[in-house]
Amino acid sequence: MRKERRIWALYCLFLAFGPILFGQTVLDRSAWALQFAEEFEGNSSLNSLIPNWVFQFPDTYRDSIRSFYPSCGCTGSCMRTRNLQIKNGQLFLQTKSENLECNGESPGYSSAMIRSLHDDYPLAFCQNPINATPGGYLFGLFEIRCKLPATYGTYPAFWLVGNTADSEIDVFEYDGRRGREFFATHYWHDHEGPDNRGSRSDFYRLPKPLSNEFHTWTLVWTPDSLAWFVDGLHLKTLGEYVPGLSSYYPPAGPSDMCRWHKMDLIINSGPCCPAPGTGVFEDFLVDYVRVYKPIGLPQFRGQSEAEFTKFYIDTLRPFYQKTQFKRVLEVGEKLDFNPSRYRVGVKKEGRDRKNWVRIEGKE
Repeated sequence: MRKERRIWALYCLFLAFGPILFGQTVLDRSAWALQFAEEFEGNSSLNSLIPNWVFQFPDTYRDSIRSFYPSCGCTGSCMRTRNLQIKNGQLFLQTKSENLECNGESPGYSSAMIRSLHDDYPLAFCQNPINATPGGYLFGLFEIRCKLPATYGTYPAFWLVGNTADSEIDVFEYDGRRGREFFATHYWHDHEGPDNRGSRSDFYRLPKPLSNEFHTWTLVWTPDSLAWFVDGLHLKTLGEYVPGLSSYYPPAGPSDMCRWHKMDLIINSGPCCPAPGTGVFEDFLVDYVRVYKPIGLPQFRGQSEAEFTKFYIDTLRPFYQKTQFKRVLEVGEKLDFNPSRYRVGVKKEGRDRKNWVRIEGKE
């Protein structure tokens, strides 16, 4: 009788939580150590960012969002340092409707962007004289915790951009016109693709608006794969065209002089097709940005490019291949995130030739 009761209890537990919890793939940071953390402490001055970040395109007109949405009613924005604030331990990135001019343009909007200043391997052979920022990260686990704005027509994002042509990984992008949805994109150089650029975008729909609460997005970049997570839940892993050694990631041409595709972190706000008359935009709030590296990561002691290539092939790549970053969630586990709210891949819908994946969970 007791055995039957236990079986019945387990069956009821499975009906209640099994379809959501059991067997989910989740982030595993147990083999990773924190290398860098930007916590935006207190109410500090923007000067506190300067050692680790640069204000990108200050007082410059940018219309990159419009290039993705040709029918968009907005015409870009002026990037302004004053649209950044640190308050109550968070970074506020503001999009504003205002009349101002930059680079001879008067878009009617202002926004902000910051870019990381870091170089994992500051080697002389990897200095690209054409690119102003030759440094960057080479592999790692990159994470942001943030709260997205609810305002229709905002466009915040967290992404990695390469020190070489066509190298970009979007951890997430968010179009405020679709408050429950975000997308993650990988761009690479493709000799046969349009404009010599290939890409893959995957779109995700959550059960609640993303602006309701803080969420955590994570990208794990290794020599052999790119993996995306939201709130600890695995979304996808790609194993093609991974940035790294250019023999695995073909160079784009003369401007692609550095063989090693290192990447900087970028956080930005911006407008995208705001509703007519929108005067006040909700802020994009960032709680922290953190970078992890594998525990015991071997250090490079050489000087030449040939030595680094040998180090990568013989030591660095095999080490990353042995470093775990995801696992299957076990029954009854208590984690510092809550993947039980979500379930990936329940339904796929075609829309504008893109692949949409609905993430189901508790409403």
